[in-house]
Amino acid sequence: MQVTKIASVEDGETYVNLAEDVINYIISVSNTSDADLTNVQVTDPLIQTFNPKNGDDGDNVLETGETWLYTGSYTVTQEDIDTYGGGDGEINNTVIVSSTEIPIKEASAVVPIDLNPGDDGFFTTVKTA
Repeated sequence: MQVTKIASVEDGETYVNLAEDVINYIISVSNTSDADLTNVQVTDPLIQTFNPKNGDDGDNVLETGETWLYTGSYTVTQEDIDTYGGGDGEINNTVIVSSTEIPIKEASAVVPIDLNPGDDGFFTTVKTA
């Protein structure tokens, strides 16, 4: 099984800088093994609800060569901004995928937090004498 995760910020930036910024995620789960996979479970600590998966042929079995796509989003909180992403300057997010036949697989996506107001145009400093 191969798992990938891609993050994009809804406003088109490559970073977040405000509470209420939205990060969209695409999670791809592909069966690269020689056996069908059953009871595929996808969990993500930041995505409360996934949109319905795409790619399943309706039998809820991840067959050899089949890929399922999941999408979901996360809204940045004021706590994320205040703690600078827990201190590392990033919103880190890891998805965990498991099935009956294969051990847990993980994939992560990172979105930086940019709090430098001078570079982003939030503030302009004007000095007069």
